[in-house]
Amino acid sequence: MSEAQAHDEMVEIEHRDVSPENMQRRAVYSLPVDVIISLGHKRLSVAEVLKLQVDTIVPLQERIDDPLQIIVDNKVLAHCELIEIDEGKLAVKITKILDAPDA
Repeated sequence: MSEAQAHDEMVEIEHRDVSPENMQRRAVYSLPVDVIISLGHKRLSVAEVLKLQVDTIVPLQERIDDPLQIIVDNKVLAHCELIEIDEGKLAVKITKILDAPDA
């Protein structure tokens, strides 16, 4: 049985399981989490932040063709690339799912 099939079977069982434990698990799955799409970062001093104004250029370490990062709870979960959808709106296309760090 593939991993996807096992997951689908577990989801099917969970939908039928009305035990309090399963109800709590299902409630947790519906909690919203903030997902950050990061194209880069730069550490600035307070003095540099106070000097920021319109048209200020803040250089980043990343290159234009570097992948973006999908971050949840300060952990990078995946790499992605920026794409355009529906009349100029932006989206990201996942290009790599990273291995989960050991807990």
